Amino acid sequence: ETPAMANYQMAYLYASRKNIPVAQQYLQSALQIDPNLQPARDMLSSLQNSRFAQQAYGSYQTATQAYQGAS
Repeated sequence: ETPAMANYQMAYLYASRKNIPVAQQYLQSALQIDPNLQPARDMLSSLQNSRFAQQAYGSYQTATQAYQGAS
């Protein structure tokens, strides 16, 4: 295994345990070592998109609770 692939595999483990920030750090390390490592690029993109979706959903829930509390 290459160092870049080892970082990618660590990222995969952390992502599967829902530890997104640490997974992103490992992916960034992998891409610094090998910018052409496509699986790392794909996973980083996926995690960034899912994180945005999670934040948006959290904001939606907060707004819903505030609306219900005001009613």
